[in-house]
Amino acid sequence: MSAQESEPTDTDGRSKRLAAIFTVVAIFVLGAVIYSQIETRRANQAHSDLYNEVEAAYMGSTSQDLEPLNEGDVAGTGGTALDDFLNLPGTDPDYFRPTSETTYEARYSTSNGGQDRCVIATWGIDTFGLARVNGSACTKSPA
Repeated sequence: MSAQESEPTDTDGRSKRLAAIFTVVAIFVLGAVIYSQIETRRANQAHSDLYNEVEAAYMGSTSQDLEPLNEGDVAGTGGTALDDFLNLPGTDPDYFRPTSETTYEARYSTSNGGQDRCVIATWGIDTFGLARVNGSACTKSPA
């Protein structure tokens, strides 16, 4: 071999290997994106279902409806009138607490695919309200 001649290179084989690696990585990334989208849709649907159940159970109720139930009862002890009321949506709240002398709050949670979602129900003197919440507010203890 002369100095100007070089050994043949396997660029065609190297290109095929790189293309195969790229294809595998692309398929993996695409699969992860699709899985994430599916889990997000499931979490959103579970959150909507929970919101609708809580709304259907309590719409029109006020803190005045809760006060007689809360007299002497401790939420979460089971079998009390307050527990029966709080479990109307078919799920136990994570917590129930008074936020003032005339206002109460309960948190109902759902978790799908590691995505924490919850609905905060608030009863006032003449009002009932719901809030959709995502993330750590759905898992941390109330202040």
